[in-house]
Amino acid sequence: MATTVLEALLNAQTNFETSKILPGLFPIAMEQLDNAIEALKNGMVSNDVIQENSFSDVITENKIR
Repeated sequence: MATTVLEALLNAQTNFETSKILPGLFPIAMEQLDNAIEALKNGMVSNDVIQENSFSDVITENKIR
C-alpha cells in the first residue's frame, strides 16, 4: 500500500502519541516526520506518494515537477 505525504504526517502523529507508552516508536515517528517535511520542502504536495510499499525506498523528491 502506497504512502502519501499526508499519510506520513498522520502516521508520525499517531506514533508520537503512542510513543508516550512505547518509547521505541519515537525514532520511527521522527523519521516519518522528517521524510514528510523533506518532501514538502522539495515541492511535493499532500497527495504525492513518497513510498510505494513498506519494502520500497522513500522518495522525497518529485522528479516530474
